[in-house]
Amino acid sequence: MYDIRFTEQADADLLGIYIYTYNTWNENQAIEYTEGLKATVNKLAENPERLGTVDRSTVRPGYRSYRYESHLVFYRVSGQFVEVVRILHKRMDVGTQFPSEE
Repeated sequence: MYDIRFTEQADADLLGIYIYTYNTWNENQAIEYTEGLKATVNKLAENPERLGTVDRSTVRPGYRSYRYESHLVFYRVSGQFVEVVRILHKRMDVGTQFPSEE
């Protein structure tokens, strides 16, 4: 099993999802949804290439994604870590969320 690491941006994404869900529905829904996202990440730590993951090398080399309800968890395997780099809504334009590296 891999260890899990969230980038600063992924932490901000998770907090934003919590706040949006809390404001739109309620606290219980916000907790349930974000805990579901965290459980999904734990499953990825067990098997980062589990059925349902998508190769996202066109976004960045080594990136993969996995869908949880309305969100996509973008991650990469780095040594002993599954590093969550972003958590994006399925309707977001992925290309604008990962500016090209220079």
